[in-house]
Amino acid sequence: MAASRAVTDGRMDPDLPIDCETGIVYHLACTRKDLADRFIFVGDPARVEVVAARFDAGSIIFTGSHREIAITTGTYKGVPVTCLSTGMGTDNVEIVINEIHALKEYDVATRQWMSEEESKAAASKVRIIRVGTCGSPQKDAVCGQLAITRHCIGMDNTCRYYTIPVADAAGAALSKIVNEEGPFSRVGGAYTTNAHPDITKALVTTAQA
Repeated sequence: MAASRAVTDGRMDPDLPIDCETGIVYHLACTRKDLADRFIFVGDPARVEVVAARFDAGSIIFTGSHREIAITTGTYKGVPVTCLSTGMGTDNVEIVINEIHALKEYDVATRQWMSEEESKAAASKVRIIRVGTCGSPQKDAVCGQLAITRHCIGMDNTCRYYTIPVADAAGAALSKIVNEEGPFSRVGGAYTTNAHPDITKALVTTAQA
């Protein structure tokens, strides 16, 4: 009801659910200053508390909860980090990513998006690591095994509205196979992205330590 009143009062665009008076985005129920540029996504809201327990002592500056989205922002070894739950399903992840995008790049005072140049600079600062359960087509994968993703095949439409990072040679080859030989060739194809190699390397190094 509050969102409906905000739309009626002209404080909120129904296609961009940010209250321009408070700067609060609808589903995340927070403002730009409540979020860091580095994110850890989890599915279950209860996991946010588990992750946040490893933040630096006394560093938490924001906690919030709305529906299945729980948020805690603090620092880890001095680096600002936000842990955020998305709930289940890629549709929820889409909502979360779109609203983070809006908070980072939409000026509620002027009601204008950043310029293309400003957007690229802002986007380059944002890093997202998704931590959760997954399946595997590998027969030798066992339950509970740690998996660190190097490439992702997108079967959704979200990234079609964003500039997709150029995949490396392996990612390009994978994308070609999926689109030319797989079932997605009949429904408009899939896209392939690759994780930032520095992040992947750091995760592997940490896991091996």
